Amino acid sequence: MAKDVENYVKTCHGCQITSSMPAPEPLKPTQLPTGPWQDISVDLLGPFPSNENVLVVVDYYSRYYEINIMKKITSEKIIDALENIFLQHGLPQSITSDNGAQFVSDEFETYLKENGIEHRRVTPLHPAANGEVERQNRSIMKRIRIAQAEGKDWKKELRVYLFAYRTTPHSVTGQTPAEMMWNRKFRTKLPELEDNTVHDEDVSDRDASNPYFRWTNNDEVICDKSKTDTFEQHKQIDTEKDDSVTNCENIQNRPVRERKKPKGLVIVKD
Repeated sequence: MAKDVENYVKTCHGCQITSSMPAPEPLKPTQLPTGPWQDISVDLLGPFPSNENVLVVVDYYSRYYEINIMKKITSEKIIDALENIFLQHGLPQSITSDNGAQFVSDEFETYLKENGIEHRRVTPLHPAANGEVERQNRSIMKRIRIAQAEGKDWKKELRVYLFAYRTTPHSVTGQTPAEMMWNRKFRTKLPELEDNTVHDEDVSDRDASNPYFRWTNNDEVICDKSKTDTFEQHKQIDTEKDDSVTNCENIQNRPVRERKKPKGLVIVKD
């Protein structure tokens, strides 16, 4: 009898049209990746009056995103656009998309499978499940509407906005998307308060290990093997002026030119 009462109440037309909607399921936050370009999200924005669309690709970790303006949005064209983006960033581990025809086709699924990319589809008719890219879509649309209202080229204004976005600290990460993605700050037209030049010690070490060089301290040559002992390793050099000079090796007999390093130590290369 209790079951009959429950069924009767559930099928009551008056109850159905006056009852409030059931509470939605709580959103499960997306776990932040451990590094850039591991998990990305894609979406299409448009079409615009010019019969063009914008492919938006967002990195979940850095909030850095790429765009591609397209006239045709078939699976083949989407794949071509993604391949150009992957040339710069590499292949991601996963892609999140809606259930658009371009993203659920066999051709698109085959491409992802061949490249070892996991495809995550959001719940149909629930764009909030792909919230990161939807948020960027709103910002892009706002910029395009402003450009159109002011009679400007929306494509050019979109590039200006994209550069400004990439070089502005994000409210969540506290760093610019470009810095999170590339581990360096982009140079902008704004004056810098401090020197943000990256001094890569690994690059310096590889540069110093070049087989054709001689060590000098300011203008005095400490070790010059450019004329003798060609391709021989000079094991140890003890100098009174610079104890940091440890070896000089494989110097070929050819004219050399100097390129000074910071802190007074000079590498002379051919």
